[in-house]
Amino acid sequence: PEEDDDLPEQREEDYPNRVPPSERLSIILLGPPKTGKTTVARALEVEHLRKRLTVDECIEWIISNPKNLRDDYVAEKLVRKVRDAISKCESESPEEVPDLVKEDVVAAIRYRLDLPDCNAGVVWDDCSKASKYVAEDSIECISEALPKEESLKFILLGVEGGSDEGRSPETALAAYYSRLEEVLSQELQEVTESLAESERQEQSEAGEPGTDDSGVAPNDVEQLARAELSVKIARRKGELEGLLQWFEEEKPATRAGQYVEELSALVRKIRGDPGDGDDGNHGDDVVESDDVNEDPVGEDATVVAEAQGFDTDSVTLRSTTWLEVLLAAEQPDTRKVTEQVLASVAQPAFPTYSRLPHPRTLQLVRKPMTREPRAPSGLFVLLTPVENDEGAEEFVEQTRWVIPARSEQRIAVQFYATKAGTFSEQLRFEIVSSGLSPVQTFVDVSGTAGFPKINNDPRNVFMRRIKNRPRGGYPRKQFIVSQSVFDFGPLLAGRTTEMRDALLALAEDDQERLAGERLLRQHAETLRITNNSLFRAE
Repeated sequence: PEEDDDLPEQREEDYPNRVPPSERLSIILLGPPKTGKTTVARALEVEHLRKRLTVDECIEWIISNPKNLRDDYVAEKLVRKVRDAISKCESESPEEVPDLVKEDVVAAIRYRLDLPDCNAGVVWDDCSKASKYVAEDSIECISEALPKEESLKFILLGVEGGSDEGRSPETALAAYYSRLEEVLSQELQEVTESLAESERQEQSEAGEPGTDDSGVAPNDVEQLARAELSVKIARRKGELEGLLQWFEEEKPATRAGQYVEELSALVRKIRGDPGDGDDGNHGDDVVESDDVNEDPVGEDATVVAEAQGFDTDSVTLRSTTWLEVLLAAEQPDTRKVTEQVLASVAQPAFPTYSRLPHPRTLQLVRKPMTREPRAPSGLFVLLTPVENDEGAEEFVEQTRWVIPARSEQRIAVQFYATKAGTFSEQLRFEIVSSGLSPVQTFVDVSGTAGFPKINNDPRNVFMRRIKNRPRGGYPRKQFIVSQSVFDFGPLLAGRTTEMRDALLALAEDDQERLAGERLLRQHAETLRITNNSLFRAE
């Protein structure tokens, strides 16, 4: 079997204080099949907070290796031993019951009873039928696992004879099964009709979602309640079908004599009566008797224990009481039986004192605080300068530095952008192992990206400007603002670049050059080009 790590551990503070063993009461339910034992057990669990358990559930819990047993060497050894016995039985003869040692079964039950959900005691169910894990008497294992000071009550569920006097228990039980099958069949028919009616109503509402049959819009609360009721009806239908299938397979009415004989033998064995006991039909609904120190202690008690196959060491001065509740064969209603049992069984008296915590060793593990998710930066990269070392072809980004005492670490921030603009981010640095609230430092970095450019304002480029073109004459070496045009004005045609180069080739004090330069100035104008960006313009 696999370990169940998803099963949550029980916390002591979620349950009431444990009742002392001398004041605690556990209950064992006995009776033929389908006489309401599980219903009574669940009622006791809800009303009295007594845990409903079976021996098989204790074995299945121990082989799941729960978390609270993994630090106990003895418990781990028990888990392995029980697992090996079950695996061996499944491989050799799956149909047989595993040959578990009685001491191991008792130890498994004791470990299960130590959990806080058993603080009020335990209601043991399914004790009348054979266990799939325990070949020996499971009731004997339960009795030995319970503390010696803890009281034990046996509740025996049976069927009364009814109006027919002199009817045997076998006949009464057979009549009970016949009547119960009729009641279940009738209830199944009613449940099926109710479920069909609910489905028809849902289909009708689905066809006309706006209104119902009366022309009124359906209420969401009513629809939710109707859907919940449909689920309950469907669940009840499945339960009834399972019960009727059991009746069809087992034929309990024909096996009533076998059930009565097996139950009588079990009761005689528990009571220590080797002879034929009574038939269990006393004519009353509730019969209670006390067996406290009924047998003498000493040699007689030893004889009784050996006659029934019990160990001598298991016979103790435990307070044991019996409660017999009889069902009517003509009206198989478990509600009346449940009310009788709840009225006859005292509720547990939980202590009001503050409980002392169990000694335990804890390892305190503190997780660091939750860091806010941060998207990786695509603009800034931290680079660590390398001193006295040749540069590598690829950069290695480093995000963790070890800074010795009285030293420093220089970090280069590389900025790279794919579009123009000003970008800023916040770099966060944290000191490792600085407690639950690490010391953090934030550094704001900013970068500007752009292109080289010149000032294109006409007021900065052109020295002479006019608003409009003059109506008479021509503009001369002027920038016309209204037209965004620079106009040289009328120029003498025929002057070429070669003539300019030849003139400039003359000496600087040559009269011909001086006269020609005055003419060249008519064809030239000075423009001011200004670089107003952050970068060098070429």
